[in-house]
Amino acid sequence: MNDLIKFNNNQRLLSVVEVNKIKNSYAGDKFFMKKTRSMIRNKEYRKMFNGPGGLYEYLWANIIRAEMKNDIYSIYNKYYNKGFLASSCSFRKLSKECHMDKNTIKSHIDAWEKRGVIKKDKLGQKNRGQYIYILGTWQYLNGVKSERLYLEDEFE
Repeated sequence: MNDLIKFNNNQRLLSVVEVNKIKNSYAGDKFFMKKTRSMIRNKEYRKMFNGPGGLYEYLWANIIRAEMKNDIYSIYNKYYNKGFLASSCSFRKLSKECHMDKNTIKSHIDAWEKRGVIKKDKLGQKNRGQYIYILGTWQYLNGVKSERLYLEDEFE
Protein backbone atom coordinates (compact mmCIF):
# COMPACT_ATOMS: atom_id res chain seq x y z
CA MET A 1 0.00 0.00 0.00
CA ASN A 2 1.19 3.49 -0.83
CA ASP A 3 2.90 5.26 2.10
CA LEU A 4 0.69 8.31 1.55
CA ILE A 5 -2.38 6.30 2.44
CA LYS A 6 -2.31 5.73 6.15
CA PHE A 7 -5.05 6.11 8.71
CA ASN A 8 -4.11 9.13 10.79
CA ASN A 9 -4.58 8.33 14.48
CA ASN A 10 -5.39 12.00 15.10
CA GLN A 11 -8.22 11.86 12.58
CA ARG A 12 -11.61 11.16 14.05
CA LEU A 13 -15.20 11.50 13.08
CA LEU A 14 -16.75 14.80 14.08
CA SER A 15 -20.11 15.01 15.76
CA VAL A 16 -22.77 17.31 14.31
CA VAL A 17 -22.18 19.72 17.21
CA GLU A 18 -18.45 19.89 16.42
CA VAL A 19 -19.09 20.41 12.71
CA ASN A 20 -21.53 23.24 13.45
CA LYS A 21 -18.92 24.93 15.66
CA ILE A 22 -16.42 24.82 12.80
CA LYS A 23 -18.66 26.26 10.11
CA ASN A 24 -21.38 28.86 10.06
CA SER A 25 -24.52 26.80 10.31
CA TYR A 26 -27.99 27.58 9.12
CA ALA A 27 -31.30 26.19 10.28
CA GLY A 28 -31.62 24.02 7.16
CA ASP A 29 -28.16 22.48 7.47
CA LYS A 30 -29.53 19.54 9.45
CA PHE A 31 -31.41 18.28 6.39
CA PHE A 32 -29.90 16.08 3.73
CA MET A 33 -30.91 14.42 0.49
CA LYS A 34 -31.01 10.68 0.87
CA LYS A 35 -29.62 8.64 -2.01
CA THR A 36 -29.48 4.89 -1.72
CA ARG A 37 -26.94 2.60 -3.33
CA SER A 38 -29.71 1.01 -5.38
CA MET A 39 -30.75 4.41 -6.73
CA ILE A 40 -27.16 5.25 -7.71
CA ARG A 41 -26.68 1.82 -9.27
CA ASN A 42 -29.78 2.37 -11.43
CA LYS A 43 -28.58 2.87 -15.01
CA GLU A 44 -31.35 5.40 -15.83
CA TYR A 45 -30.48 7.52 -12.78
CA ARG A 46 -26.81 7.61 -13.84
CA LYS A 47 -27.80 8.51 -17.41
CA MET A 48 -29.88 11.44 -16.20
CA PHE A 49 -27.42 12.67 -13.58
CA ASN A 50 -24.10 11.93 -15.26
CA GLY A 51 -21.11 14.13 -14.62
CA PRO A 52 -18.55 14.43 -11.84
CA GLY A 53 -21.16 14.07 -9.09
CA GLY A 54 -22.55 10.90 -10.64
CA LEU A 55 -19.03 9.50 -11.01
CA TYR A 56 -18.27 10.12 -7.32
CA GLU A 57 -21.61 8.59 -6.31
CA TYR A 58 -20.86 5.51 -8.41
CA LEU A 59 -17.50 5.04 -6.67
CA TRP A 60 -19.25 5.50 -3.31
CA ALA A 61 -21.98 2.99 -4.23
CA ASN A 62 -19.27 0.43 -4.99
CA ILE A 63 -17.25 0.71 -1.78
CA ILE A 64 -16.18 -2.80 -0.80
CA ARG A 65 -17.59 -3.45 2.67
CA ALA A 66 -17.56 -7.27 2.61
CA GLU A 67 -15.38 -10.09 1.33
CA MET A 68 -15.94 -10.96 -2.32
CA LYS A 69 -15.14 -14.22 -4.12
CA ASN A 70 -13.42 -12.56 -7.09
CA ASP A 71 -11.45 -9.96 -5.11
CA ILE A 72 -8.03 -10.69 -6.67
CA TYR A 73 -6.51 -7.59 -5.02
CA SER A 74 -7.86 -8.43 -1.51
CA ILE A 75 -9.36 -4.95 -1.22
CA TYR A 76 -11.54 -5.94 1.73
CA ASN A 77 -8.56 -7.18 3.75
CA LYS A 78 -6.06 -4.53 2.65
CA TYR A 79 -8.36 -1.53 3.02
CA TYR A 80 -11.73 -2.07 4.70
CA ASN A 81 -10.32 -4.18 7.53
CA LYS A 82 -7.84 -1.36 8.17
CA GLY A 83 -10.51 1.34 8.41
CA PHE A 84 -10.67 2.62 4.83
CA LEU A 85 -13.65 3.01 2.49
CA ALA A 86 -12.21 1.78 -0.81
CA SER A 87 -13.64 1.19 -4.25
CA SER A 88 -12.05 -0.17 -7.41
CA CYS A 89 -13.29 0.05 -10.99
CA SER A 90 -11.43 0.21 -14.27
CA PHE A 91 -11.62 3.40 -16.33
CA ARG A 92 -13.39 1.31 -18.99
CA LYS A 93 -16.13 0.27 -16.56
CA LEU A 94 -16.44 3.79 -15.09
CA SER A 95 -16.72 5.18 -18.62
CA LYS A 96 -19.51 2.76 -19.53
CA GLU A 97 -21.44 3.03 -16.26
CA CYS A 98 -21.14 6.81 -15.81
CA HIS A 99 -21.56 7.78 -19.49
CA MET A 100 -18.30 9.69 -19.65
CA ASP A 101 -15.09 9.58 -21.66
CA LYS A 102 -12.14 7.82 -19.96
CA ASN A 103 -9.98 10.95 -20.15
CA THR A 104 -12.73 13.01 -18.51
CA ILE A 105 -12.98 10.45 -15.71
CA LYS A 106 -9.21 10.53 -15.23
CA SER A 107 -9.20 14.34 -15.04
CA HIS A 108 -12.02 14.37 -12.43
CA ILE A 109 -10.28 11.74 -10.30
CA ASP A 110 -6.93 13.55 -10.55
CA ALA A 111 -8.59 16.83 -9.52
CA TRP A 112 -10.31 15.16 -6.56
CA GLU A 113 -7.03 13.60 -5.47
CA LYS A 114 -5.28 16.97 -5.68
CA ARG A 115 -8.07 18.54 -3.60
CA GLY A 116 -7.99 15.75 -0.99
CA VAL A 117 -11.47 14.42 -1.73
CA ILE A 118 -10.12 10.94 -2.54
CA LYS A 119 -6.83 9.10 -2.21
CA LYS A 120 -5.62 6.79 -4.92
CA ASP A 121 -3.51 3.66 -4.65
CA LYS A 122 -2.40 1.29 -7.39
CA LEU A 123 -2.13 -2.46 -6.97
CA GLY A 124 -0.76 -5.02 -9.37
CA GLN A 125 1.64 -4.70 -12.25
CA LYS A 126 3.00 -1.34 -13.38
CA ASN A 127 1.11 -1.17 -16.69
CA ARG A 128 -1.75 -3.54 -15.90
CA GLY A 129 -2.52 -2.72 -12.28
CA GLN A 130 -5.79 -1.56 -10.83
CA TYR A 131 -6.48 1.74 -9.12
CA ILE A 132 -8.03 1.68 -5.69
CA TYR A 133 -9.99 4.81 -4.79
CA ILE A 134 -10.16 5.56 -1.07
CA LEU A 135 -13.10 7.81 -0.30
CA GLY A 136 -12.80 7.99 3.49
CA THR A 137 -12.49 6.05 6.71
CA TRP A 138 -14.72 4.13 9.08
CA GLN A 139 -14.50 3.22 12.74
CA TYR A 140 -16.63 2.23 15.68
CA LEU A 141 -17.65 5.12 17.92
CA ASN A 142 -19.48 4.16 21.10
CA GLY A 143 -20.27 0.76 19.56
CA VAL A 144 -21.74 2.23 16.37
CA LYS A 145 -20.02 1.91 12.98
CA SER A 146 -19.48 5.41 11.61
CA GLU A 147 -18.16 6.40 8.21
CA ARG A 148 -16.50 9.69 7.32
CA LEU A 149 -15.82 10.68 3.72
CA TYR A 150 -12.87 12.90 2.80
CA LEU A 151 -15.47 14.85 0.82
CA GLU A 152 -17.10 15.87 4.10
CA ASP A 153 -13.76 17.01 5.53
CA GLU A 154 -13.23 19.20 2.48
CA PHE A 155 -16.66 20.78 2.08
CA GLU A 156 -18.55 20.63 5.38
